[in-house]
Amino acid sequence: MSISVQYIIDCDTYNRGCGRGLTWNAYNFLRRKGYFLWNEYKSDYLGVQRTCTAALYNARKLTGMNPLIFPPLNIDQLKRLVSYQPVTVLLNAPACLKSYKSGVLRDEDCKCTSDNYLTAEVEQSAVVIGYSTTILTLGCQGYWIVKNSWGEKWGENGYVRLCMPVNTVKNYLGMCNVQAFVQLPNVGLIPFDDE
Repeated sequence: MSISVQYIIDCDTYNRGCGRGLTWNAYNFLRRKGYFLWNEYKSDYLGVQRTCTAALYNARKLTGMNPLIFPPLNIDQLKRLVSYQPVTVLLNAPACLKSYKSGVLRDEDCKCTSDNYLTAEVEQSAVVIGYSTTILTLGCQGYWIVKNSWGEKWGENGYVRLCMPVNTVKNYLGMCNVQAFVQLPNVGLIPFDDE
């Protein structure tokens, strides 16, 4: 059971379709207006904004969902969130990320990591769906498995593996700033107490 992405693209006009929309705005739109499932909104995913064809008064209502934005998370905190559910992130997406084909992407391969939260560039919404602590690449203590919205022809069938850097002081925002702007619908807070 999945929410229709094309419905959000067409009907959430504040986000301007796929034109640099923000996940936070999409969560708020769903909370205010409701949602339709894939089979309920009469359009396949096109990836471009068209006229909204939904009768919004028929939308399914969300209750108790308030979007959360976290401050920059460390690797262990993001791992904990991802172990419960996929987590929305914002990425810096320069040309080197757009041309990614395969492998674990490191800062040495793609200069997309900021060292200052206040000036961190982000322009692409994506979803961290998992991680691995297998060390495949020098300088990485594992990698994030990130699903992007650029389709299956990009990267590894629509996914990228982002290095979890060993040097977490220098790279505290994560590869391509993956740990800087973490967002998810609030369905119950996950504690970060040290165990």
